This record gives sequence, structure tokens and C-alpha cells, in this order.
Amino acid sequence: MNKLQFNEGGQPLHLDDLEFLQDATVSPLQSLITSWGNCILGGCEITYDKTTHAHHWTSGYIAYQGNVYRVSAGTIDQVDQADTFFWLFSRTETASKVFEDGAEHNTQVVYVAQLVSMRFAPEAGDYIADKNLPRLGVDFARSPRLNYSYSGLGSVVNFQELSRYSGILTLRFERTDDIPTTGSFGTFLLSGINNMAGRYSFVDPNMPPTDIDVVNGKLTCRQKLGEGFSRSHATLSHRTYVSILLSWDYEDNNGDGAGINEDSGKIPPRDFERGDGPRPPRRR
Repeated sequence: MNKLQFNEGGQPLHLDDLEFLQDATVSPLQSLITSWGNCILGGCEITYDKTTHAHHWTSGYIAYQGNVYRVSAGTIDQVDQADTFFWLFSRTETASKVFEDGAEHNTQVVYVAQLVSMRFAPEAGDYIADKNLPRLGVDFARSPRLNYSYSGLGSVVNFQELSRYSGILTLRFERTDDIPTTGSFGTFLLSGINNMAGRYSFVDPNMPPTDIDVVNGKLTCRQKLGEGFSRSHATLSHRTYVSILLSWDYEDNNGDGAGINEDSGKIPPRDFERGDGPRPPRRR
């Protein structure tokens, strides 16, 4: 990590030093939050007061599109049951000062997020629904943020998203599953994902050494030539679990028209939790 070095003896301090100091702090933080995507970094807890019917939220910070926005505590007195909570993001230049050359410049850029309750999404500006905003260290650890679908042999036991660009897919195969040693046997789709890839080396007494490759969601078995015995299909001797480490490219609007994911628009977008339909405002 870069840092500004100080020495005794009347060290001069110039604008490029301040710029270096700011970049040394901001750049690693931006790299970190970009890998996780949009999320609540801390605070921003919404609670419901049954006595006054008001909603309160605590101060905190939200990562949104690579920047960190500060949230001040606040209250919404009345919320219609049909409304949705949205976080609105704004960037403001402030702290105007007159320079030695007589010019006036703003010297601070302030990033602020404000919670609002609305029936429909805002028509303009940067915003995100609170229900679509996972919490760092909580939601990332306990539930997937990307909606998925699977069709083919076996069944999905779990899909755990590790980061914005990787996750672990766990499949269960029964003894009755007739797995091909060569060829495709399933399709795993993630909303808004391109270039998905992963591999698992399969070893079973009734199956020749085989790799399970995942390419853009298509699961394919590939028998390793010159090893074991040749067989077109294999029946497992017992229930078997397979965990495949996947990596992918992620952009909010990608996926459409991208090979096997060309129908990814039919899969619901990234959400706080998988389920049917929108979720009402949180009440605690």
C-alpha cells in the first residue's frame, strides 16, 4: 500500500503530496468495494415503531457503483404498505474558497445517501431499492444475491456466492442418475452473468476418470483419454455430492444475447433474497 513519507527538517508539502495521500487511501478501498458490488457497509438499520407507526434508520455507509456514500440517521413518519424503500444517491461539491489568484473553487466533494418511501421507482437519478441492497458480512454469508436456475441430471443442494465474480455450486447425484462420461448433462444459469467457467475432477469406482467442465452455464463431462476404462454412461455406487468452484464476469446489464445465457432476461435480477415477487418494506 502506498503511503506518504514524512521527515524532520522542514519538509515541503505541495498539492501533489495531498493528491498522493488521498489516492493511497481511496484506491485500495475502491478496489475492495468494487469486488463486492453495491452493498451496505455498516449501519443503515431500518426499524419500525409500532406506537408511532414511524420508520427510523441509523447512520452508516453504503457502497454504490464504486463510491462510498454517507447516511445520516433519519425518520419517515408514515409509510404506505404499497410503498418501497429506496436509497437515493447524490454527489455535491461544497466548501467554496477564494484562492490567491482570485478564483473561487469548491474544495470538497460529499457523497450522501438518503432513504425515501415511494410507490414507484424514481424517474431519474441514482437509486437502488433497499430490498435489493445486501449487507456486507451478513447477507453475503447467508444467502445468494444472484438468482439461478438448474436443469439436468442431479439437483442443486446449494449455491454460495463468494464474491462478485465467484461462487461454489454443490450438486447431488443419486445412484439412479445415469451420468454420461462424455457430453452435456445439465445447464446452470445465473442472472446477468457472462463467461462462467469451472471444473471438477470426478473419480468413482464405476466411472472412468472424468472432468466436469462448466462453460457459460453448460455442464459437460469429458473423459480423460488413456486412463481407466471406456464407458458411455456410468451409474454411481452411492449418493454423491460434487462442489464446483465457478468464476464469471459480472455487469448489471450483461447476459442478454450471450451464448447460453441469451435468455437470462427471463431470470429475475440480482436481489436481496430469492423468492416470489417483491418484498414489503422491512419492519423490525
